[in-house]
Amino acid sequence: MEVEGEKEVVKESIKTWLEEHKTDHDIDFVCRAWLEAGGEIEIVQDSIYTWLEEHKTDLDAQFIYRGWLDAGGEKEVVKDPIKVWLEEHKTDSEAGFVYRGWLDAGGEKEVVKDPIKVWFEEHKTDSEADFVYKSWLEAGGEFSFVSSSAILWLHQNYDKLEAVYLTKFLAKQKDIPVETVKDILMWCHKFPNNEDALWRLTQLSIHLLREEVGEEVITTSEAVLKPRISLDVLPSKLIRGQITTLFSYLIGAPILRSGSYRNRVDSLLLTWLKNPSSYGRYPKPYFTLQRPKYVQRIIELLIAGELSISEDRETLERFLYWVDSWDSEKKSQLYLKIVYLKTNYPAPGLWDIVEIK
Repeated sequence: MEVEGEKEVVKESIKTWLEEHKTDHDIDFVCRAWLEAGGEIEIVQDSIYTWLEEHKTDLDAQFIYRGWLDAGGEKEVVKDPIKVWLEEHKTDSEAGFVYRGWLDAGGEKEVVKDPIKVWFEEHKTDSEADFVYKSWLEAGGEFSFVSSSAILWLHQNYDKLEAVYLTKFLAKQKDIPVETVKDILMWCHKFPNNEDALWRLTQLSIHLLREEVGEEVITTSEAVLKPRISLDVLPSKLIRGQITTLFSYLIGAPILRSGSYRNRVDSLLLTWLKNPSSYGRYPKPYFTLQRPKYVQRIIELLIAGELSISEDRETLERFLYWVDSWDSEKKSQLYLKIVYLKTNYPAPGLWDIVEIK
């Protein structure tokens, strides 16, 4: 129904029509169209009350429930009718439409908890099931309630952009299978320029340290980082923080500390170090990311000749200002490393940037 900008013109006509046809079976179509067009709820609520008395279990009632909830209608109006509707349609594919509407509107999870569990069992890999998972999880539903189904859905759909919703929730879980970590990484690799790809990598956090995913971690990191760290890119403060966080995991992962993996990490790190936006005084990393291994890696790059205190002094200064922002407890762990640098790579004023008390 095209009523945007014309609602005032047709409002009275609709009110009159609804009054004359309030017992018609297809009155729901008019009510749905009005609500979807952004019309005021008050115009159709009496008609909806009347219609639901006789048709609350009709399959098409799903559209009234969803339209009412999406329009901000009182949940109590449709709460009991939805319960009755679900008794007959809880496993129908269309029920996902109602579950989403109820949960997205802030309805109590207990109202749909039992029927939605059965729905998940029958529709766990449906193409649209991810939206129902998302609604359940964003409503505060327990992850354990959908974990096995959601993991299976992602495994079958990791190559689809829509998987972005489930990767968000799964990446944050402390206990997920290795295959699920790989599925999330493969999604990031397929969509490296998506704004959520870098988020997903950092949200995986300690999962990036798992030896079984070493190849996937470095390959995906290359795909996601390269467009964001080149010298001609000046990422925002938020993205700088994410990049710095990701490097802390790449440097810390045991599987990435030797051989070709290490060389690939070093290549990425050197590119980022030389980006004018890297490190500096901001953003200060979280306490758990202030890792001595980060400084040790810089020492090793100096030893290898990949960094030079003369040619890369500005780069080193930015990095040291970032280290100086660490908490005193963490900086105190760097004392011997700073002494080593001062002794073996003398550079007036450079290593003194990190003040250790």
